[in-house]
Amino acid sequence: MRPKPPDMIDFPRESQANVETQAIAAINRFRIATPRTFVRMLDLIRYMSQGNGIVSSTMSNWHFFLLNRTVPSSYFDNTYTPPDSLFSEPRSYGEGGNCSCSTNAMCTSAATLDERFLPGFLVGCEPLEALLQSTLICLYNLTCINALKNMYISSNLSIRALDPTLSSPNITVRSLVDILMIDRWENNTIYDQYYSSCAPLQCSYSLNERADRV
Repeated sequence: MRPKPPDMIDFPRESQANVETQAIAAINRFRIATPRTFVRMLDLIRYMSQGNGIVSSTMSNWHFFLLNRTVPSSYFDNTYTPPDSLFSEPRSYGEGGNCSCSTNAMCTSAATLDERFLPGFLVGCEPLEALLQSTLICLYNLTCINALKNMYISSNLSIRALDPTLSSPNITVRSLVDILMIDRWENNTIYDQYYSSCAPLQCSYSLNERADRV
């Protein structure tokens, strides 16, 4: 007797509503997980730098200097001058210089350029900390941008001011980093393309038979 062929396995295709729902859920998970991962790594770098007392490459947190000391000599009538010694002292920021980098790595002061204040920008013990506490309000003003260009850029680079309708000029850089500097997430789920990508090109099955004994 010839065995009956097995029933074909038939998975119904997902409906458009289900595909869109699953796509939105996947995007939401990505939106939540990705900033958290990035911020954790950023904070790890910050805490390691602060905890180990690493000296900034710009010497913004510690100042090193040579001290030439002259001390009396008990063996000679003149004085004995030992070799110069290297000393360090913490820098201070804030109003009146009352915030010391030796105790607080987040000390900041307003940034200046040619003795003029740069709106929103801060300087401090740690360049990264100062940047995170700063705002980008200067980049919304073409006059402020041109002042920065004249200071740091020698080429005729054209830079446009930021659009204030996209994000608030007064928001801190840290707040922007927390959202990966993304103003708006967009989802464009095309159901027809999903089905075309997942549709099988061909379908086959095999049937093993064995003749019955006579």
